[in-house]
Amino acid sequence: MATDFLDQLAEAEVPPPPDEFDAGLRRRLNQALTAWHVAGFLLRSAPYVLAHLLPAAMYLIRASVTGHWDVKNGRDAEDGDGAGGSGNSNGGDSKGSD
Repeated sequence: MATDFLDQLAEAEVPPPPDEFDAGLRRRLNQALTAWHVAGFLLRSAPYVLAHLLPAAMYLIRASVTGHWDVKNGRDAEDGDGAGGSGNSNGGDSKGSD
């Protein structure tokens, strides 16, 4: 029985597709692929960007509002002027001037 059906299907006449079939198919396919790529890019990159950019932006806003630039490695915490030096004005000599 299955062989009869397949034989009939093999002998059936299939008309050629219309000319605008390819253009319509390509247009729909390109729109779908573009939407898929944009959605994938946004869904994959948005969390990464937010995870890395948001702390820096919040730190900049906090530093702008408070006027205090807090460096976590301790360089500027000693002198408080934000220059990143050693905290003394005699060129790094810790003995001081006599």
